[in-house]
Amino acid sequence: MFYGSSPVKCATAIDIPDVLPAAFARMLEYIYTDAVNVTIDDVFPTMQCADKYDLPRLADRCYDFILKDLRINNCLLHALDWSIDSDPDNSIVENCLHFVDLNGQEVFDTESERFAQLKHRTVRRILERATLQADDTLIYAAVDKWAMAACARNNLDPSAANRRKVLGDVLYLIRFPLMTDKQLADGPAGSGLLSPSELLEIHLYKHATTKRPVQFATHPRHPPLIHVGDTTFEDSEEVFLEDLVRHI
Repeated sequence: MFYGSSPVKCATAIDIPDVLPAAFARMLEYIYTDAVNVTIDDVFPTMQCADKYDLPRLADRCYDFILKDLRINNCLLHALDWSIDSDPDNSIVENCLHFVDLNGQEVFDTESERFAQLKHRTVRRILERATLQADDTLIYAAVDKWAMAACARNNLDPSAANRRKVLGDVLYLIRFPLMTDKQLADGPAGSGLLSPSELLEIHLYKHATTKRPVQFATHPRHPPLIHVGDTTFEDSEEVFLEDLVRHI
């Protein structure tokens, strides 16, 4: 469109359907002034626009802005959804997932309304993390709330069957077998999300002398690890800092 020997000729306007107007305006502002005045609401489409029109310096400055402004709310609603859709293996996704790992309790408790707005593939990427630091009772409650919201988005009655349908096999990423009997009885067992055979499967796994294989995840989650030289630390906010100081 902007380069080549045969520029596009038209009467008054060029339709650009795959770029948001705000992002295109940010890009033009950068081209003419070298200024990058993005906000958390338009930084991701602006970075996408920069990639599309081969402006690596603009893309880099958007990336720097994202990392400097990484918080739970924008990390969940913007960074993960946008980045996973555009490039599920990029460094922004990994940084955001690591941030969610360390703030899991807040993600599934105080930010559960924001979590409920995520796309299905983003929910999966979060829950499949072995390093996610959150209690599975909180995870279950947030996931059930997500399923209710997903039903509403798809004009479905929020019945147990429909909630199970929108969740799919994401439900198996919740570690029901590691919950106490009381935790199971107070929530999941009466929700209708788990079938009688699945509840029996969980019960036998928890109490039988010989544990049978189950469909649900059973490995306890562990803190993320970080490497400094030849030494590996658990990356919790307290443990990591104390161990790093001793190491130095």
